[in-house]
Amino acid sequence: MACGGAAGAAVTGGRGWCDSCTTQMAALASSAAQEGRPCLHELVEAVQAALSDLGRQLLQGQQGQGQQEETSAAAAGAWGDGGADADEVLLVKLDHMHNRGMYCRTLAAWVKELGLTGRLVFGPSGLLLELLTGPPARLRAYLVRHRTEAVDVDSRGRKCKERMMEVIGQRACGNGPSSSNSGGGCGQRAFTDYREVQLSSLDEVAQLLEAAGVGDWLRPAVGLPPVAATR
Repeated sequence: MACGGAAGAAVTGGRGWCDSCTTQMAALASSAAQEGRPCLHELVEAVQAALSDLGRQLLQGQQGQGQQEETSAAAAGAWGDGGADADEVLLVKLDHMHNRGMYCRTLAAWVKELGLTGRLVFGPSGLLLELLTGPPARLRAYLVRHRTEAVDVDSRGRKCKERMMEVIGQRACGNGPSSSNSGGGCGQRAFTDYREVQLSSLDEVAQLLEAAGVGDWLRPAVGLPPVAATR
């Protein structure tokens, strides 16, 4: 969600930007009220997305002025990781894509901007998974965008947000029960890039998750109950 626009761009983060955010939040709350659904969580995520967008605008302004050292420091502060946090792995399950091209391009742009890596998985029987690795603060920023910004179109061709995404899990790289079999190693990313992959069987999906050290997430990802613990 981007607050502001032409008016807010003149003074990034100024009174105009605040007024624009207030107006958009009120519109979001009004829409939810008309639909008879709660929206507190959605409002919180929208505020987080607006602040994230403000951070990007401030960084772009600094870059335009050629302040490279200041920009690097501000970038670390904007994402809240400072480069010190160990990478984590995140797995999300998507429900559907009406406009696959638009959806995939949008995700790829967010991933590139945030410096994440991973795989967008098109699996058997319509299974859609996204496996991402990166600093935890950037993964959180990604989730905010995915939940609050337009990424697809509805049945009428109107831009819409993702409201059915499910977070399967998030944890430090190399900390899962299957990490000893993965090639990533403790705290290291299993993938060095981001791309779409088409997998024809659950065995292939399992191998991909194992490579990222999250093989134990396969069952919840495909809607199966966890294996009962043995005594």
